[in-house]
Amino acid sequence: MSLVAEKLSLNCSGVFLLRDVNVSILPGKITTIVGPNGAGKTSLLRCLSNDISPTSGSIIFNGKDINNWDPIDRAKSLSVLTQHSSLDFPFTAEEVVLLARTPHDTGSIRDDEIVATALKIVDATYLANRQYTQLSGGEKQRIHLARSLAQIWDLDTKQKDHTDRFLLLDEPTSSFDLAHQQLTLEIVSSFSSRGVGILLVMHDLNLAAKCSDQVIMMECGKPVKTGLPKEVFTAENIEQVFGVRVKVQENPENKKLLIVI
Repeated sequence: MSLVAEKLSLNCSGVFLLRDVNVSILPGKITTIVGPNGAGKTSLLRCLSNDISPTSGSIIFNGKDINNWDPIDRAKSLSVLTQHSSLDFPFTAEEVVLLARTPHDTGSIRDDEIVATALKIVDATYLANRQYTQLSGGEKQRIHLARSLAQIWDLDTKQKDHTDRFLLLDEPTSSFDLAHQQLTLEIVSSFSSRGVGILLVMHDLNLAAKCSDQVIMMECGKPVKTGLPKEVFTAENIEQVFGVRVKVQENPENKKLLIVI
């Protein structure tokens, strides 16, 4: 099972935002999309999440076209964190996270347990009873991260067919301080180890190099380099796509790549 884009193109008012894209997001692996502004990163994520429909091509989710899934069943296995989430209702943070359990019929006791744990792992337990609209940008982002996690927390054994779970996150660390950036990578790694397929859109190449199993480097609406971080994050590739000269070396602390401008 996987989440696959096949020959995907997206044309908006005569402009191709995506052009003939083929990518595979695999269970238990972290795939990160990088690229300059306007490269098509968010457009690809929105197509993969069925938020927008491609002009041509298809999205195959767990063995069948994503459009052929019942929306409730799809929501049990595919969770998305967008870059900008707007919510103006006076819900508490806990109530916002609880919304993620709507597709499930696991009961209020189990749902409350999941919500409490999701808030805890994103370091937001103290926000549970706070009004969402009164939170800072970073706090809101942590609540939405908890909501995304809660939506696919458990494998739904009641579904007729086994389905792998996928978590799609668009710039999940953009509003976070250094400590919560690190925490987010640890959470993503933990969910990946539980068999969840992860797709990240990121601007920070060092964070991407640190956490990714696969990197997709995009330019002008299509992948130009795909592979392991060490294969994609070369000085030559980065200069070609981003127009910036860098030095790529090994971080002595964790043996991951370190990209120095």
